[in-house]
Amino acid sequence: MSTRRRQELALRIVVPEAGWVQVRPVVDGRDILAEPPVGWLGEDPWVALGPGGVGAVDEHPREVRLARISCTETCCGALYVTVRREGDEVVRGGWRNPAGGSADLP
Repeated sequence: MSTRRRQELALRIVVPEAGWVQVRPVVDGRDILAEPPVGWLGEDPWVALGPGGVGAVDEHPREVRLARISCTETCCGALYVTVRREGDEVVRGGWRNPAGGSADLP
């Protein structure tokens, strides 16, 4: 029997009044980019959901960038998640920040 806690990961497309269209990862109803550490910018929908992103997920794990900080990802950070398909569900693995900062997210 699996002890894995089921969580809902939704990817919302947001069009702010100022700025650009972005994908916002929402876990169990919480916009995780709105929580500390602040400064995360949701990824462009084409990058996060397009051919190299979540939209192309299959049974093989795929790492997808969902957010970044304003400068380069190796300096200030980015937010990656690993996803794979299990039947008709997409399963999320761990979060990763290539700058080594906090990626301790739900």
